[in-house]
Amino acid sequence: MRSLRWVVVALVLGICLPAAAEDQSELAAALRGLKWNADKSEVVAFYKKAMTDNFREESAKLTDPLLKEDMRRRKLDEFQRVEESFKKLNGERTGYEVSVITGEFSKNNGESLMIARDEYSQKYYLFADDRLWKMVIAYNTEYIQDIGFEAFVEQVSRKYGEPEETQYDEGGGELTRAIWRDDATELRIENKSDFFNTFTMVFAERKTAERMGNVRRAFAEEKDKEARLSKDVMDIQEDDSFATHEDIVDSLVGSRTDVDMESGMREDQDIKRVGFEAQAADANANGAAAEDEKKKKAKKAAAAKKAVKADAKKSKDLIIY
Repeated sequence: MRSLRWVVVALVLGICLPAAAEDQSELAAALRGLKWNADKSEVVAFYKKAMTDNFREESAKLTDPLLKEDMRRRKLDEFQRVEESFKKLNGERTGYEVSVITGEFSKNNGESLMIARDEYSQKYYLFADDRLWKMVIAYNTEYIQDIGFEAFVEQVSRKYGEPEETQYDEGGGELTRAIWRDDATELRIENKSDFFNTFTMVFAERKTAERMGNVRRAFAEEKDKEARLSKDVMDIQEDDSFATHEDIVDSLVGSRTDVDMESGMREDQDIKRVGFEAQAADANANGAAAEDEKKKKAKKAAAAKKAVKADAKKSKDLIIY
């Protein structure tokens, strides 16, 4: 309904709207002409056309041929960086395992990656079996400087409506994630300012996301099963080793040796008392620390909520994809 209203307004004002793909959902419109399940060549062609169109528009304002040539070279270099950024996410280390897209992909799972940049953000296009299924947008730190995450969520909500889900930190005070869904696409935005000084918008094709999620869960369960099995084997090996060599001391000294396992130990009562006192002290310390942490989080949450109104004014012109 919102899209229809904008179309009517655009027609009245004479605004030219870009043609939308027939199967494009409202959230997927953030792909700006691309479609889910596009392959690498289609994404490359999309960027080539976008940069060519941008060059024609910008260069038309220039009269100096040297400036035009300099712009042309810069656009070519930009396009080449996009094309050469394509990388298959196989077993080798890529560096993205500890980046802003950590957790957005799995290696050795038929996935690949392509990266593009614009004035406001860095975009990561993720492919599954060479088909586009996810786009991660990480805003440039300078662009969102002094913008609070709740104000950012408010701006996204103005474009896509209220989120279906919201998640807060462990203390329950600070908003960390919000999720929108339509029939074809899921949008998840996250506050990654603590580690990467940015906010991310993650668009994903829902059917592929569900399939990839199932694969990852099965893989995690298999790894967990292997880990448990490995531990069980180690326990058995340790038991066998002990049973086989339990008389190793006798073998070394050449006679039967009885070892007093209780010599030098405190009485059970003393051990229990000392252990209980230590546990009680630890519990008190942990309880005090937890209470302090709770107060800090509540104070931080209150400050964040107070800042939302101020942030909202600063963020009203923020580019939302």
